[in-house]
Amino acid sequence: MSQYHKTDLGIESLKQRSMDLNARQRRLLLLIGTEDFNLLNEQFKKRIAPVELLEQLLDMGLIACSSDEPIQTTVSSPVVNSEIETSLSTQTTTALAEKLAEPITTPSLSPSIASIADTEVEKEVIEVSVEALNFEQVKQLMAHLLQQNCGLMAKQLTTRILETQDLRSLKLCQMQWITELQESRIPAHELNQCLKQINFSLQKLNAS
Repeated sequence: MSQYHKTDLGIESLKQRSMDLNARQRRLLLLIGTEDFNLLNEQFKKRIAPVELLEQLLDMGLIACSSDEPIQTTVSSPVVNSEIETSLSTQTTTALAEKLAEPITTPSLSPSIASIADTEVEKEVIEVSVEALNFEQVKQLMAHLLQQNCGLMAKQLTTRILETQDLRSLKLCQMQWITELQESRIPAHELNQCLKQINFSLQKLNAS
């Protein structure tokens, strides 16, 4: 683009601001024919001096072409756009490749597994820890649970349990005993464990 230079009208227009130029036209007119413009790289020159802008200044008589070479219609914009698109595509592909190269992570299942394992161990411990009680111990355990969780409301049943003398009478009390405790605030797992121990003990006593 070094073949272009300012005309006298162009120089006068810059000095007197006699013509109504937009910012792009004035910037290009200022730069044309200067050493600074010649030092710019070609890509930047094409950005600030597109064909249509050069034609506008030529039509207004503000610049002239030093040679007979016609204004070359640039096809650089599509090329630049193509380069940009290619660059973006390459960057996207690279980023995607890096993403796919990352190790696949899955949420850790160890807490759940550990929880299940602990539950199984607890069950096993509970089952192993069940021991057979004698007749008096069974009555004392049943009475203690009633006193602790039902209080005075189960006083009559507590007395009946403590006064029983045989397995049959104690088993008859057991149904009401279970009902009373189920309506209390005793934790279900605690009630189940005690019931398991009592049933286990009664079976042993019945078999002996």
